[in-house]
Amino acid sequence: VSIADLGIDWKDLAKRALPLPDHDQFAVQHDRDDDGFSRLYLSHSTTMTSINFDFDLNPLTDDEAKQFLQNIVESPPQNTIPYYVGSFKTSRTPLASLFTSGALSILGDLPGINTLYMHMGERGSGTAFHCEDAQLRSYNLNIFGWKLWIMIDPNDTTKFERMLATKWALHKCDQSVRHLNIMVSPKRLLEEGIKFDIIRAGPGDLVITRPRQYHAVINQTPSLAIATNFTLPSEEAIPRGWIVCPEDGLYSLSHGNLKKLSHGSPTKKRKSNSTLLLHSKRQNFGHNTKDTNADTDIESGRQLANLTIDKGAILRFMSIVYAWDSADDTLKSSFASKKPTDGLSTARHYDHLRRKAQNLSILYTVLGMSASFRLSKVIKENQHRHRISGSCMSAVLAGRGIEDTPAARKAFTAEICQARKIMRMVEGYDGLLCFLPLGFGSGFTLTALKRFSNKGLETFRATIARYKSLMLLSEVGNEFLLSVWGEGEFKERLFQRRQLGELQNLPYEDLIKFLTPIQPEDGI
Repeated sequence: VSIADLGIDWKDLAKRALPLPDHDQFAVQHDRDDDGFSRLYLSHSTTMTSINFDFDLNPLTDDEAKQFLQNIVESPPQNTIPYYVGSFKTSRTPLASLFTSGALSILGDLPGINTLYMHMGERGSGTAFHCEDAQLRSYNLNIFGWKLWIMIDPNDTTKFERMLATKWALHKCDQSVRHLNIMVSPKRLLEEGIKFDIIRAGPGDLVITRPRQYHAVINQTPSLAIATNFTLPSEEAIPRGWIVCPEDGLYSLSHGNLKKLSHGSPTKKRKSNSTLLLHSKRQNFGHNTKDTNADTDIESGRQLANLTIDKGAILRFMSIVYAWDSADDTLKSSFASKKPTDGLSTARHYDHLRRKAQNLSILYTVLGMSASFRLSKVIKENQHRHRISGSCMSAVLAGRGIEDTPAARKAFTAEICQARKIMRMVEGYDGLLCFLPLGFGSGFTLTALKRFSNKGLETFRATIARYKSLMLLSEVGNEFLLSVWGEGEFKERLFQRRQLGELQNLPYEDLIKFLTPIQPEDGI
């Protein structure tokens, strides 16, 4: 496309085409996942950084483009990257007439589907793998900068979905892959036998995607582009019985061909409960704060549940067991020592061990949470009218060597409330404490957990209950914790006879098998 012939001052547009004022997401962040996979999320940012489009850069060669995308997945950037996808002001330009969705306009105003959207971001920003809604096509005009597209061959759509389904439980909704926020490296695609193309799009290049064609886009340079969906005259935009969930772009549409689920996809991943998923190129404008917070907590609950059951959770648990096996005998004996008999002394005992665990690196989160968990139980038994008793507070603060002040009591109360929130989350599945990703670089922290609403906790429990491996993980984790506290035996598992490096590339199903106890017939 000769953008110079369209009669638009593009540099002026880039200055004036500002995001709508009610938008509050202006950055993305990458996160390393399994071998050959990474995640790409929206990261919380309330201001849009000014982007400089005045540069002259030659396009990458085919090999350089492939290596660039490989590096993004295998060694993703650690920082947040300015990026905006959404509506923008197009006054004084003919854009609205030049780029239309044709017959899709009869569906009414669907942001990002039949309205023009702007994609503006720095080097390394972009959008994870997805296909367009229903059977829609899209055109994407690059105005400034260079973008790299990974386009899955439409003939391999089903193969691509099946590959992802072996690692994550894909939902039945239209955009289940989009909800994963997943990036797949070119190398991994080749290993899986999935055909794809890498497209280098520069100024004036118009990229077309076909119905159900999965693609991911990464900015090689600062870039500005515009895009929307369309259909050919002979095509039906929405087939009969098309399934959508509340997070899909078509969910708000009243259409007889849509089958609407009452719940969202269980496959989405979050960086923290303060971030919004990059699950769609469109955003829902006009939501009130209460609704947005509720959606955020629900999504956080789902994602925390998924991270507690996935392959990474099993590998973390194995790492914890390895670390405990090699821990100092003095440390082990301090946890397994006989507990005091009276409540106040027991509270001081668990608090002492909780603080002691702070210097144990990978063991810290699990041992610290377990000690806090037990401390909370002791205090609950000694509290009066749902308030922590003053004598219990005084005993613990004295054990810490902290002056008993209102501020100290307030901070201690906050700690106990946090522990109780964890208790509510894993009630009946205590062993899941060993699999929660808190503090392991997942973006979830104990501090963030305090902000979880009851809705978020309910969503966590409802999501976790869907997994067949729930009871196994809970039982294995509980057996390990009881052994740490000297209250049971942790039978040797198959994985303890292997190095962690040998296990990392195994599929989920094989890792589950390695959690089973060693039987006599297994030999040495």
